[in-house]
Order: sequence, then C-alpha cells, then structure tokens
Amino acid sequence: LQLRSKGEMIRFTIGRHPEWTLAQAREKADELRTAIAHGENPKAQREAAERNEEREADAPTFSDLCERFYAHSKAGDHHRAIEWTRRRIEGSCSGWMPRKAIEIKHAEVAALHDRIAVERGPVAARNLIANLKAVFNLAIAERLPTGRKYDEIFLSNPADSVKVAKVKRREHFLTAEETERVKIELAKAGNWQISAFVLLGLLTGARKNELLKSRWEHFDFKARTW
Repeated sequence: LQLRSKGEMIRFTIGRHPEWTLAQAREKADELRTAIAHGENPKAQREAAERNEEREADAPTFSDLCERFYAHSKAGDHHRAIEWTRRRIEGSCSGWMPRKAIEIKHAEVAALHDRIAVERGPVAARNLIANLKAVFNLAIAERLPTGRKYDEIFLSNPADSVKVAKVKRREHFLTAEETERVKIELAKAGNWQISAFVLLGLLTGARKNELLKSRWEHFDFKARTW
C-alpha cells in the first residue's frame, strides 16, 4: 500500500502470500486508508510496536532485580547477610523469578506476606517484605528501565505500604540454672573467643554491637566500671 498523508509518502507492506489472501489484503488496505484519512500513520505505529516488543523481550525479570541487589549488597561487604536474604527470597518467591519485574503488583506482595505469616510466622513475613522493598528500591534508585517503553523506569515499589504482621514482644531472663548450662555448653564448644564474648554479655547485659565496639580505654579496672 502506498499513500500520501500530510505531505509524507507512506509505504506499508500488509503481508505476504500465501499468509494473506487477496481478499484479506484488500480488506486490510481499506482499513489502512481509513486510518490514514483520519491522520494516523500505520507504518509509524507498527514500527513503535515492534520497538516496544523488542524492549519488552529485554525487560528485567524479578530474578534479574534480585541478582543486581545481591551483587550490590556484596559490594557493600554484607556477604553473610546476603546469603540469608537470597535463601529467604528464593524460598518464598520462586514462582516470581522468571516473571517480568514490572508485572509484580502490590496485591501479590501483600498476599505473599499473609501466607508466609501463617506458614512461618510474623517475623519471617516482616523480614521478607523488608528484603523485597530493598530489591525494588535499588531498581528505582538505579533508574532501571522496566522494558515497557524506552523512557519508562521503575518508579513505584510493590512492597511499599504492605501491612506487616505484628510481632509479640518476648522477654526471658536466664535463671541461675540456665546460666550454668550455658557455661557448660560454651566450655564444650572449645572456642575461647566465643565463650568470652557470650560470658561478657551475660555478666554485663550489654548488646552485641556494644561489645564489638568496646575498647580497653572504656574500662576503669580500679573503679570496676565500663
């Protein structure tokens, strides 16, 4: 088909024989003439659709986003934590891995949270949502293309605003008997550094980070204070 529209010559290939019969080609040609008469450009529309199809084929999957997140976290020297994160996400979201990331919606994330909360408890559900938020936030921060259009990027996080399960606070103080059992097990472990660390925590009630950040100059041995 060859027509002039708005001073531009439009050449449009409808199809090839025998995929298209002569009657079908004539019917399609009439449709195209009507579209062109209304100011449309079928050739430009087809080319845009083909570009979008190509872009869609290259759209990042959820697995792609996860791998970018793991690599980014490892670069930040969070090796141990990221392995736990990988197991948590892949164990709970295996069905999402091959899907286009842009297709994952808020309702799906909320439904997944509710299922994990029932099956594994509220803490596991809350941790998973925190991980998913981080995965999508990185895509947003890096302005990663969604694949839908050339100029479209990730702008929203499907894990945002998910109502997470409440966790009941639990407090338990070791009894004298339990403390002795801990000391016995530490002695069996044969690692004096871990034993010293745990016993110091038991004696002082200090948190892990407080112990790790402590220095000799923080202690007054004469006054027996920290």
